[in-house]
Amino acid sequence: MYRNLTLTFLLIALSFAGCSKPPAPPKTVAKPVPSWYMNPKNNDAKYIYGVGMGESKEEATRAALNEMIGRLSISIESTYKRNEQVRSSAYGESFNADTQSEIKATISKIKISNYEYVQSEKLKYKEYVVMLRVEKAKFFQSLQNNIDTKISLIKNEISGINEESNILVQYNGYKKANEKADDLLKDISILSALNPAFEKEKYLTFVEQQKKSFQLLHEHLNFVVIGDNKSHEFVTKIKNLLAQKSFHLASKKNSYSVVIKLETKERISKSSIGSIAVLTLDVKAFSHSERIGGKTVILKERFNGSMDSVYKNAAIHFEEDLKEKNINEVLGINLEL
Repeated sequence: MYRNLTLTFLLIALSFAGCSKPPAPPKTVAKPVPSWYMNPKNNDAKYIYGVGMGESKEEATRAALNEMIGRLSISIESTYKRNEQVRSSAYGESFNADTQSEIKATISKIKISNYEYVQSEKLKYKEYVVMLRVEKAKFFQSLQNNIDTKISLIKNEISGINEESNILVQYNGYKKANEKADDLLKDISILSALNPAFEKEKYLTFVEQQKKSFQLLHEHLNFVVIGDNKSHEFVTKIKNLLAQKSFHLASKKNSYSVVIKLETKERISKSSIGSIAVLTLDVKAFSHSERIGGKTVILKERFNGSMDSVYKNAAIHFEEDLKEKNINEVLGINLEL
């Protein structure tokens, strides 16, 4: 009996123990958001500032860097609103909304390094705030170094291009250099807006030189399209396509010419469904007597006894095919479009 009683009391004690709750962890009191975050410092003559909040210090840092970029963007837009003059001496165009959008997109890609923490505080679990600053002189120098690096890359790319290179190598090389110089102009515009002491003239001169080099090639690049007696209709269709794409046509070749030669062969193939005329167009492209491309085109038409009808229908179908293709596909060349 005493043994049963003892067992009963033990069971009751265990049941009460199972119902008891573990002590709650002490509550973490969140710190108030500091005044330096609520009222961040303005940029001054020496520093650019930014504040950020995040679940970690790293996330808060990224937010602060983004705020820095946002402040720079506002500053640059304000500069252009006060002074909507020409983009540069190379263009002679007014600074329009599209250009503002391009500049803003370029600003968003700026990477800020060499920043330092002015303030850093953990407010509560997974909540941090930071204040960063970056020295303007170092930041401006990093932007200029980036421009200098891009210029060096452009110079290296065009150093291998000379007058003996075929015209497409020259054209493609200077077109790429022109596009990169155009992007470079945005970087120059940003730095000159941020730092009035930046000596932009030599950089603008470099951009202008690249544009002039490409413009010269663009104005002089021409196509001379010739063919044998059977290729007359196809020569005309290719000329029409080049003209529609605003490429220059010439009757005689020069150092800026891409010469396109067509040769057409024909044969009749008989089958159970009738006779088929098979036309083979051999397209070859040359520059400075160097073969630079080409392709073979096969056209098939029903043969009803008249080759004139075959060529007429083939020319129509060839033209329809050309409309769906670009110049490179048609001529088998590599031209930067």
